[in-house]
Amino acid sequence: MSPEKWQKFKKTLLYVIVAAIAIIAPGFALLALLVWFGYKGIRKLLDRDRPAEPVRPSYDPDLDSSARSQNRAAQNPAGRPSWDPEAPEKPKKRGGILEGVMVVTGAAVGLVVIRLAILGLMVIVVFFGLFTACTDHPYHHSRREVVRYLKEEYPGEDIEVARRAYAGVDRDGDENDSEVWDCWFEDLPDAVFHATSYRMNGGPIPVWGYGLSDDAMVEIRNYYIDAYTETGKSLDAWTWEYGFEMDFRSMADAETAGAQIAAFYDYYTAQPHAQTTSSLWCSIGDMPYPTHVLRDHFEFVDPYESENIQEDIEAACETILKDYYTFYRVSSPDFTEEELAEYAEKTWWCWDGVVYTEDRERVHDSIFDGIGLMSNGGTKLPYLLISYGGLYELLQRLELDPESPTGEPGDFVVTGADGRTYGFSYEHPNLVDGEPCWPAVVDGKPVECSHFTASDCAPAIQLSSELFRNLTGLTVEEW
Repeated sequence: MSPEKWQKFKKTLLYVIVAAIAIIAPGFALLALLVWFGYKGIRKLLDRDRPAEPVRPSYDPDLDSSARSQNRAAQNPAGRPSWDPEAPEKPKKRGGILEGVMVVTGAAVGLVVIRLAILGLMVIVVFFGLFTACTDHPYHHSRREVVRYLKEEYPGEDIEVARRAYAGVDRDGDENDSEVWDCWFEDLPDAVFHATSYRMNGGPIPVWGYGLSDDAMVEIRNYYIDAYTETGKSLDAWTWEYGFEMDFRSMADAETAGAQIAAFYDYYTAQPHAQTTSSLWCSIGDMPYPTHVLRDHFEFVDPYESENIQEDIEAACETILKDYYTFYRVSSPDFTEEELAEYAEKTWWCWDGVVYTEDRERVHDSIFDGIGLMSNGGTKLPYLLISYGGLYELLQRLELDPESPTGEPGDFVVTGADGRTYGFSYEHPNLVDGEPCWPAVVDGKPVECSHFTASDCAPAIQLSSELFRNLTGLTVEEW
């Protein structure tokens, strides 16, 4: 191999090695570049102070002495040898410092650019990875995919799918970015349901793509509800836009709703292609006093887990109603005083907290046993609410002798532990922003309950409030 080819080979090999190091270990490559360019810059700075070497005459052995003399004379017409130490030096270049600084600065800027480029590439790779991981089916589903989906969802069923899809609409009747396929069971063509290819939206991590869903549960159920009610049967205690829902205000409402839905499920579960429905939602309706403070103002009943749907619905409604009446300590048309007292004794007890008098003497928390307390943002004793009726009972236990002009626990006046006169009443609430509010009265002046807003007010006070401490002389704290 000739010297020229050998030099070219070594240069190419060096480039390959450098490229491999840059790919495998970019950090090491950046450090090497910084050292190299720094070295070059320092060399530039040092070269400016190095004395210029004398230019020696060239020597050619093939020339005779006379020719060499002529050569020297041509190179140095003044007759002074070029290597003479007294000969004047060549002028030095003054741009060495600037050039060195520029080389070092260029190296630093180049490294920053390379680093930013690598960082940008990493960001793009990570984003692309997340994007592909969160992407599922980037276009609408085909009819073949819908058929395959329905076979997986309803194995063993023969389902027909319309040849063409149409645009879906939202609740306002406007078209949206979804495609809807009409579907039906072969032996039940009148009960049309829908498979929808819809655009998915993300939660904490963005998701892009299209998903498939169907509404067979709702549409088949509605088909059989229509068939059931056309025979003269009633479900007027229930609504069913999504799942079955009912509101009750008494046990009579619960009994009616329970009998209706139990009879319907006896019919429905015997029909072909009857789909599993969601749980039954039983919610307490409008009552004289707010129900949102109850620990549970609704209950679910699973019709497929229940052995007796009517009994389970009545039991769920009974629990909610007893919570309501024992919390506010008002009489009920559905339960006797003895039944409510027995329920309160079994239900309201053992709270998580400690109670002190003004002298920091410990009071056993059993003083609250049998008194309904509801959560106001926490489950521990200081954060619970006591109704005006429950407060009446507590003040009697503290021997503060509340007096009720009407004989009802929710309407009384009392001299508090601080000597001031307090009044509480369920009757004649004030309206704040159109909503009822039941302020306490202290020495004839209404006291706004700061732990309530107008939209969630109730005739109750919080155990950790200043109003409660001043009235009862008790301080309620966490364990």
